Amino acid sequence: MKKSGFRYIAILVTLIISVSGFYFSQKKTPVQKKVAFSSTEQIIQYLKEKDFNGVALVVKDKKIQLSAGFGYADYQQKIKNTAETSFPIASIQKTITGSLIAEAVAEGKISYDQPIVDFYPELANSSQITIRQLLNQTSGIQMEETDPGEFLETQDSQLNYVLSELTVADQIDFEYTNANYSLLAGILSQVYQLDYAELFSEKISTPLQLDHTYFSQDLSADTSYAKGYPSEASLKNSEVAEESLPDAANLFSSLLGAGNLLMSAENLWQVESTFPNSSELQSLLVSDSNYAGGYWLDNQQLIGLGSIGAYASVLLMDQNRDSGVILLCNQANQNDLGEIANKLWTISQE
Repeated sequence: MKKSGFRYIAILVTLIISVSGFYFSQKKTPVQKKVAFSSTEQIIQYLKEKDFNGVALVVKDKKIQLSAGFGYADYQQKIKNTAETSFPIASIQKTITGSLIAEAVAEGKISYDQPIVDFYPELANSSQITIRQLLNQTSGIQMEETDPGEFLETQDSQLNYVLSELTVADQIDFEYTNANYSLLAGILSQVYQLDYAELFSEKISTPLQLDHTYFSQDLSADTSYAKGYPSEASLKNSEVAEESLPDAANLFSSLLGAGNLLMSAENLWQVESTFPNSSELQSLLVSDSNYAGGYWLDNQQLIGLGSIGAYASVLLMDQNRDSGVILLCNQANQNDLGEIANKLWTISQE
């Protein structure tokens, strides 16, 4: 979950890679025959070649082509990643917060052009900052992602921490920060009179019957989720990353609306492919840049990107939300995750 878009630019590079056929020889004849491997088989082989550690979901024309785990969720306990394993989705949560804002706009509770002074009168320049600018990261607000030094138990304490740590620049320009989306979560709570987690449950989790979705503050010893590993070597040595859960609970507690949610890949696709409705989504995606409502916009794709500690996540989805790729990874040195996601997209669309 980086503060600048530089890491993301590399992930957005579209790779056009031709996929060759595979051949085999039969024992009783020297004639080679060309085998047309299915796209699913090609995807599985490619992920194994890349030593991918995580979960991959590939959807084409509303049908799941692949939903599978690779490697380990917990190497020490020999628990493998499966389609049901939950991962921190990091900044991809911003797309969900943005979608909840779109729903509130459709219900007439707020407007995109509404100044946030209505919700944060104590915040500098709040009369000049709109909800749309928070959504598009053009509010001028800046805040580093740091451990608060304690576990922030309540939403009030989470918001107070953000308000105490952020700064506001006089010049309003694109500046990627979690703070914009924490403030949006606070706005949602004010207009619905519900905590963000309660609103998420009412609007999304309960209607969609999400069964592998958790807020970081609600994790228990019985909750199944992936541990984060700095590298393949550390995974095999059971060396968990410093910013892996549950040890990084303090950091996660500071990411209200911006990165404190864990989901399985299938649960994430359930949300991304259905919520909000199409007209609300289009109203959310209005922007003068390549970022809007938590999504990066590129070549008619909606792209979600997340990174925190040893966890990384990628979402690629067409704007009709019929096809997509989700990768949730718990191995930090998987630096080519964007390249992998683009490759899976290319294979699945052939």
